[in-house]
Amino acid sequence: MQGVSVSIECVGAASACAASPALVEKVATCLAGYPGITHLVRHDVTPAGSEDATSLMARVMERGGQATYMIFGADLAAGHHNACFDFDETVMPLAVGALMQVALNP
Repeated sequence: MQGVSVSIECVGAASACAASPALVEKVATCLAGYPGITHLVRHDVTPAGSEDATSLMARVMERGGQATYMIFGADLAAGHHNACFDFDETVMPLAVGALMQVALNP
């Protein structure tokens, strides 16, 4: 009626990747009772993470490895992709220690 047409061209995409259930279980076991971790949420089937992380996870799993995505909560001054983004860096020692705990426990 208005003489308008449209075309859609896909020029990029973001993938999703669910975590490896066995690795999620390992992380949960390793961090159960770990000092400083007060809340542990397991999402072994729900895709999470940004496209760079999910692409890396998918590639690891394609080659027979296991992958998961971990988030350590911290207060944010502003949301992601915001000029005022900043997070409470006091959570860093806890995150590094927790990652070491998982890595050092087969």
